[in-house]
Parts: sequence; structure tokens; C-alpha cells
Amino acid sequence: MSADGRWIAFESGASNLVPGDTNGAADIFLLDLQTGTTTRVSVSSTGTQGDGDCLDPAFSLDGAVIAFFAYATNLAPGDTNGLSDIYVHDVQAGTTIRASVGPGGVLSNGVSRYPALSGDGRYVAFESTATNLVAGDTNGVRDMFVHDLQTGTTVRASVSASGQEADGTSLDAFLSPDGRYVAFESTATNLVSGDTNGMSDVFVKDLVTGAIVRVSTDSAGVEGNGPSRDPSLSDLGAFVCFSSEASNLVPGDANGYEDVFVHDMATGVTERVSVSTAGIQGHIGAYEAAISADGLFVTYYSRASNLVPDDTNSSMDVFVRDLAAGTTERVSVGSHGQQGNGNSLYPAITPGGRYVVFDSTSETLVAGDSNQARDVFIHDRYSPFGYFCDLAPNSVGPGALMGFNGSESIASNDLRLHATECPANQFGVFYYGPDQVQAPFGDGFRCVGGAQVYRLPVVSTGATGVPSFPVDYVDPPQPGGQLTAGSTWNFQFWYRDPLGPAGSGFNLSDGLVITFSL
Repeated sequence: MSADGRWIAFESGASNLVPGDTNGAADIFLLDLQTGTTTRVSVSSTGTQGDGDCLDPAFSLDGAVIAFFAYATNLAPGDTNGLSDIYVHDVQAGTTIRASVGPGGVLSNGVSRYPALSGDGRYVAFESTATNLVAGDTNGVRDMFVHDLQTGTTVRASVSASGQEADGTSLDAFLSPDGRYVAFESTATNLVSGDTNGMSDVFVKDLVTGAIVRVSTDSAGVEGNGPSRDPSLSDLGAFVCFSSEASNLVPGDANGYEDVFVHDMATGVTERVSVSTAGIQGHIGAYEAAISADGLFVTYYSRASNLVPDDTNSSMDVFVRDLAAGTTERVSVGSHGQQGNGNSLYPAITPGGRYVVFDSTSETLVAGDSNQARDVFIHDRYSPFGYFCDLAPNSVGPGALMGFNGSESIASNDLRLHATECPANQFGVFYYGPDQVQAPFGDGFRCVGGAQVYRLPVVSTGATGVPSFPVDYVDPPQPGGQLTAGSTWNFQFWYRDPLGPAGSGFNLSDGLVITFSL
């Protein structure tokens, strides 16, 4: 995901996302959330689709550069090794180059996979079994490499501070946004002194000085008593998060499962973050963590039901830990707070922690999800739109839901309110006010209050049971209810329901709160 949350890169085996997708293989796509357009980027510089699977995209912060690995042989000239390679696609130029190359651009003689990109898209890190990417690669194991797209040079990162090659496998690269530090997992015992646990550890390599640090330790530097994996770095390499099965990295780790930790590179302090806001450890494991570039937020997934209240779906959910506030929230929920009915996995988070993107098999996160396939979702933690108040059943289902199209921008003046799951062909009214309440009213609850509330014109729910109305910021129906930049208003839909279960003849939706901007 790009830093501003506009662009999302993902892999998919779907053949109907773009025209002409006939290769029968997984491809890499780029979704522009602003325009709604989807583009396939796992193509050659001439636009030819790949003749093999393309997987695991990585993104520059501005969304201009995408790296991925592919089994295709036709994305760049001279691909004759019959092995997976790393490719980098420039979105604006439309060019694709191979990055898993040695001196002079020599083709790698081993498998290369799982790229990571620096924030500016200049450096790409990846793991490879190749022995010809750098001189002196004789260890016969998978190593970690970093390729400079500007100079064309490749260096091996999985070496000790003195340059000694690793005596174990290294994998799972993550580059800091500035490109100076690379974090990775390794079973090697000779990258730092005192590595005697015989398990995979997480290391951070400084590509400028050559120094390397093991971070999967407790705050006193004691090595973990279980394997550690899946690192992620904040900007300037200040913080590294990872997951670990070790039980001795923090006091009181007694759940017997994998947890998520954050290590402060400056102080050496290690903190467990897969806990509830009250500090209660998850009763089951947490995995695949990612830290925001500012180092303030960590996202991960877990099946634990005791990290947040009302987690009853028995599924993997995605959580965000606010390191400064010490709070934990679940983000794999719908806009109305409804929890998913399937597993949500593999989150990524924008630099400031606002947007979290993840994939999920849930069908309850958005309306109309009927493809029975894993989809990619984005959650806005700081949306100017929010929902509140309880639903009450009506004659056609569990209750009416508020919704909207357009934006909160006063200048755009394009907001349209709507409500779904209403009885068909009934009259109703959208109204708004300054306060949130929850008071029994008719078959449901009145959610909007204040010294004065403001009604919009009467509308019909129509044959589909989905009424809508455009809100004119410039000329509201009632002068007192001015919608201005910086103001916050609460909206609700009142509607007739002659066959409603409680017999009052009318009901109400839940509430929608909007904070308006310029």
C-alpha cells in the first residue's frame, strides 16, 4: 500500500480484473482507490502478460515502483534460468526490469523470491539460493541480498560485521523506508557472537556501516528460547517488530504461543504488543506483524478472542496496537463495526497508521461480497465518517443501515446519503443534529439529538428499499443546520414500516457521524 493509502498492490489469480487476462496465472495488480481503476503491472516493458505466476508484491511509499517475484520467463529479455526471479515495475514509465542479477547484470543461477522495497523504490531486498550474485558465495544456503536499482550493484546482507558469510539459511527480508537497514530471519549462528540457541533469530543489518545486531532478545540481551521470524522496520531502523515463539523475551509470557514483539534499537528494550489494552496476553498466537514507518503502530493477525471486547467470530482477525497510547483495536470489521465471518490475514499499514490493508475470506465486511473468494480490504482508522447506535429489526431483516457516497469535503459538495435494508416503497426522512443519543422510539432507537434537529425532504425507499438524498452543503433545506468545514453532524433515517415486528408502524436506521473538511 502506498503511503497515502491511495494505491494498493496485490496478487490475484482472477482473470476478470482487467481485459485480456488470458495467461491462466497469478498476476500483480495495482488498484487506484481514488479513481477505482485496476491495472495489471506484472507485464513486460512492452505490455506482454507473464507466462507464469507473479507473486508477493512490494511497494515504494509513493506507489510509483512495485517489486515482485515471478516464474514467468518473458518479463525481461534473456530470462533463461528457468527459476523464479525478482522484477521491478515502474508504474509511470511502464518498464519492467529484472533485479535478481549479479555483476554486469549476470542472470542468477538460483531461486530468488520475496522482495522488499525501500521507501523511494531505489533498493530491493530479496532472498536467493543463487551463488553468482556476489563474489565468494560458497555457503550453499539461501542468503539475503540487496540490489541498488540506481547503480545496478548487488550486495549480500546476510553476513557478519566482518563480512563472514552465514552458516545458516536467511530469509524474509524487510527494508527500512530509508533503505539503510535490512531486517531478516536467519538460522545462522555466526552473524553475531553468542548465538547459541540453535533457532532462527531476527537480525538487522546496517548497509552503510556493515554492523549487524540480533534483535530477537530480551531487554537485557538474552537470546530467545524459541524461533523468531517475520520482521518489519520503522523509518531509520529505529524500531523492529517481529513474531516469536520464545517465552523469555518479556516477563509473564505464559501463553505458550507465538507473540508479536517490538524492539527499540536505541534502548535495546523489547516489548510484547500482542496484548489487550489492559495488558492481557492473547490466549492463542499472533502472527505476521508490520510496523508503521513512524514506529507508533503495529498491526498483526490473531485468532485470540480476548484482545478486544465482543470478539466472538472464532476467526483470525487483524489488530492494531498503538504503542504510545497502549491500546489495541480490531480493524478487520465492517464500517458499521460488524465482525468478519472468515479469516483476515497478512496486514500492511501506512506510515502514519491511518490505513490498514489485509485480505480476508469474510463476506460480512462490505455489502455485496458474494464471490466466495479471498478479497483485499482497506480499513480507514481515522475516517471522517463513523457509525453509532444500535440497529433494531424491521419487517425485512435485522435493520436499516446508514451509508453514503461522495466525500466530506465542503468544496467537493458531492455527499449523498443512503440507507439500505429498508422495507420497499415506504416514505422516510433523513435528518441530522449535533448530538448522539440512543432512546427507544417506534420499533427502533432515536440516535440523533440536540437542541434542534434538521430534516431533509421526504423520500421514498423505492422498489429496492434503498432511499437516498444528495446533501447540498451550500444551500441546506434549513438555514440553522449549516454544514461547514470543521463541523461534526450526526445523521439518521426515519422510515415507515407498517409490518414492523414491534407494531409501531415506523423504525429508524443506525447513526452516521461525519466531520466535514474544506
